[in-house]
Amino acid sequence: MAGSGTLMNPSKVLTSDQRRRLLQAQSGDQKVAIITPNEAGTPNTRPQQSGTLTWRFQMNGVRDVAWAASPEFIWSGAGFSRPGKQNALAMSYYPPSTMGGAGWNRATYHAQKSAALYSERVAPFPWNNTTIVTGPDSEAFPGLSICPPSATGKALFSCTVRNQSASWFPGIVASDPDRNPWLSAGLRTYLSTEAHRLLYDGAFYSRQYTGGTETQTTARAVARRLKNGDSRSILAAPSPSTSATAFVRSVKPAFGPKHGARAQLSLQKKMPMPVRARVVEVDGDTLNLHLPVEIWREGSPCTVSLDTDSPIKTFTIDPNRVLPDANYANNTWTSPNP
Repeated sequence: MAGSGTLMNPSKVLTSDQRRRLLQAQSGDQKVAIITPNEAGTPNTRPQQSGTLTWRFQMNGVRDVAWAASPEFIWSGAGFSRPGKQNALAMSYYPPSTMGGAGWNRATYHAQKSAALYSERVAPFPWNNTTIVTGPDSEAFPGLSICPPSATGKALFSCTVRNQSASWFPGIVASDPDRNPWLSAGLRTYLSTEAHRLLYDGAFYSRQYTGGTETQTTARAVARRLKNGDSRSILAAPSPSTSATAFVRSVKPAFGPKHGARAQLSLQKKMPMPVRARVVEVDGDTLNLHLPVEIWREGSPCTVSLDTDSPIKTFTIDPNRVLPDANYANNTWTSPNP
């Protein structure tokens, strides 16, 4: 049986061999089979052959938990390091039918490596165990992730690292994903992309991982803060108004009201997006703009001041076509007086 948190009564539900293997797995970084493929589904996995067994798990500081049970489960685990804490344990549960090649026999390592990476980059994993389980669909709970049995190779790795990141966002910070989607889905996308880029020497990483078009406009800022140990500013969930106010205040004194030009931008559809733009002046100078999504906070249209010293020849939104757009034909404004 797999469950969120720590198994509190191993002496009641595990055999002596299973308890020994469990301790061995946690103390090292190599995968240890706690229930082997040959043992899965046999009566020998139970410490008693009759009656019921009650598995007791404990997990503090969470709102949701999950569990899964099957007589067919293979169970393996491996320890992973956490800064300033003792080793924690990464585990996987899966039936024999999912083994082979790049199948579920790799799941423990995926969980181990991603949990260690996130512990180093964001904050140490606060619970004793993290678990990946074969289930009907992809789901994420604090300390326990579910991926479908059909997931193998890159698909299994992607499902594991994505669902694992939910233990940090929103799991550890207890944020509201509906109210602050950037703090959940946005940071989870950043973390899982980092896992694709860094783990297994980047074997699972490609631009196609995000569809070939999605770009992370704040990846450098997040990486810089995490590298400097400034995870508090990310975990504190600042409101979007903070960024918007800082942006407006920085524009006015930098350009001044008597110089340059002003461009008016408008939303053609309902979904606001960051603005990347290229401004070409008549004298040949080029200005590249990177504007945050908060510019739309006061609604559409919005006016942007430009630090230019000659008339504008063209103004092109998303010149490299890295943002989702239903119509690229309306992205360029050309001066009627070239």
